[in-house]
Amino acid sequence: MITAIKSKYLFTATSTGVIEDSLVVVEGSKIVYAGAASKSSIPLDAKVIDLGNQMVMPGLIDAHTHLPQIGERLIYESMTPGQGTLALEATRNIRRDLLSGVTTMRVLGTQNFDDIPIVHAVRNGIVPGPRLLTATRHIHASNGHGYGKGYDGSDEIRRAVRENLRAGADVIKIMATGSVDLYGGHFCQEYSREEMETAVIEANRVGKRVAAHAIRPPEICECLEVGVKTIEHGHMLDDSCIEKLLEHDAWLVGTLAIVLDEDVLSKDLEANPDFANIEWFPRRRVAADNYRKAIEAGVKYASGTDAMHGDLPTEIEKLVTVAEVPADTAILSVTRNAADACDVLNLVGTLEVGKCADIISVKGNPLENINVMHDVDLIMKNGRRYDHLSAI
Repeated sequence: MITAIKSKYLFTATSTGVIEDSLVVVEGSKIVYAGAASKSSIPLDAKVIDLGNQMVMPGLIDAHTHLPQIGERLIYESMTPGQGTLALEATRNIRRDLLSGVTTMRVLGTQNFDDIPIVHAVRNGIVPGPRLLTATRHIHASNGHGYGKGYDGSDEIRRAVRENLRAGADVIKIMATGSVDLYGGHFCQEYSREEMETAVIEANRVGKRVAAHAIRPPEICECLEVGVKTIEHGHMLDDSCIEKLLEHDAWLVGTLAIVLDEDVLSKDLEANPDFANIEWFPRRRVAADNYRKAIEAGVKYASGTDAMHGDLPTEIEKLVTVAEVPADTAILSVTRNAADACDVLNLVGTLEVGKCADIISVKGNPLENINVMHDVDLIMKNGRRYDHLSAI
């Protein structure tokens, strides 16, 4: 099947420019043309979709999320839901993500391989959702930030990485900064240098990257020195971190909207004032300014929601309105740059011939008004449309 998509604006994400009076032609699951309508003809047997004054762009990529929870599940809940409940929550959440224009997600940590059945269900067409790249279990110390069993010492970490890879991990996620979210926790470096280096060596051996939950400068810098490729969150980074990120050609994956949100963690902050005062509010106060400094310095930057499902457009909006990042830079952080950070730029992230037909449209020009990112119309993944789905 051949589909021709006409629109007033086209943002291919191959550059920061906009093409006006544009055409994208899709054959099967692939893009066969993306550019000015005047430079290509519409195939005679094509189904034509005329989007009028809308902007067409690549499907959005959430570079940091989780499946079951919305934001963070209440930290002091006494019961962990069963796998069936978690799967149903995840199915609802990824539908919300898809309907917000997200066609690819990097899932950075679950318990007990809970994400693997969801990955297979989406891949096999059992449930609709974005393309899922998964870390399977997040690897954390027994007294560190994270749920479920911890892993201590190089031998345990080596085995955990190998088990994750056997289960199908696309990336390895480690917790470098601890947290006071649970009793006995500490807001300091969670793993030793040797332990973190072990995870990197095992992942790199089979061509996989390591992503690290790293908030403070000491952990961020040490992660980069041992070969971590993506620093997740990094809210409290400083000039030394920026220098290290540039030196090691590594990525910063920002999660701004969640630390600015006044509601999603309100129960946790009330239940645990230490979490608020020692960790969360200090992160909130500096994140926007630090992200802007890093981007202005040339640090490679991608965006995620940290499980604010359906809210990736809000993440982009906050980058522009609070961190004062240019709109085109913000949009690249959830298209081309996010694909590169997630190591799938060969497949998605830009609208180019031969790439997967992950395409969305928004009702207006977000380079002039970033708020139109909330008004998604066309949603296509691998050449198949999903905008007909209803929200749940």
